[in-house]
Amino acid sequence: ASAFGRKILEMGRQMAIVARDILPGSCWDWVNAVFNRAGFPEKKRVTVEKAPRSGPYLDTAALRPGDWMYFRNRSYGNIEHSGIFVGWVDAPSKVALVLSYPGGNRKEPGRYRPYELTGLYRIFRPS
Repeated sequence: ASAFGRKILEMGRQMAIVARDILPGSCWDWVNAVFNRAGFPEKKRVTVEKAPRSGPYLDTAALRPGDWMYFRNRSYGNIEHSGIFVGWVDAPSKVALVLSYPGGNRKEPGRYRPYELTGLYRIFRPS
């Protein structure tokens, strides 16, 4: 990971595992809080790539650890979800380890989970 990517991943781990922060709102709100707390407010982020929400989807080769991504959550009814890319579990199958927030008014902290990223449609990166 780049130095910026490491800062994002360290803050995400701190919020999810160490502090177990529970925030009001959605997955987007939580990832936004991670970026803000790591020192990357909106003006210090760049859009790396974007595609329509309905596809065709992005090539996952553009992902770097610490990237904020939007994707179709294939394991949960193809809903839109956002999370932080950590690394590959199985790159050929496009299964990645992702740090994300369950949202939906659940009283749970962020978590690390594998997700299939065949529906990747937006990537942001700290700058």
